[in-house]
Amino acid sequence: MRERGFTLMEMVVVLAVLALVLALVPPLLGGSRARAELEASARAIVAGLRETRALAMTQGRAQVFALDLAKGLYRGAGEKGTQSLPPGVQSALVTAAGERIGAAAAGIRFFPDGSSTGGRVTLARDGRRIEIAIDWLTGRIALQE
Repeated sequence: MRERGFTLMEMVVVLAVLALVLALVPPLLGGSRARAELEASARAIVAGLRETRALAMTQGRAQVFALDLAKGLYRGAGEKGTQSLPPGVQSALVTAAGERIGAAAAGIRFFPDGSSTGGRVTLARDGRRIEIAIDWLTGRIALQE
């Protein structure tokens, strides 16, 4: 009569497979975290841009969304403090020359009629890019992946 159970060899094989799976999972999760941080940053910037545009329209005067590329900081017109991008997120800004505040800082100005100086904010991390386009004529803000 044969006894039920597992042999030592079967247990070793199962443990080896588990160790292999546990070694492969963390790097995969790290990439999804970086992607999620990049997407969350892009959505936060879009929200700040939209709030700045809405303030310009409701208050009847121009408002500026500011971005400091060197420090990874940004601030919408309605925000009391600055927000920071997560470490490792690179940013770039294309905007009107008159909105430059030095070599690494600039702004996008929204006017009371909803229009803007226009531009594009690019966020990148680990080979992935997200662009936020601001139309100069309409002030429309579009997220492009």
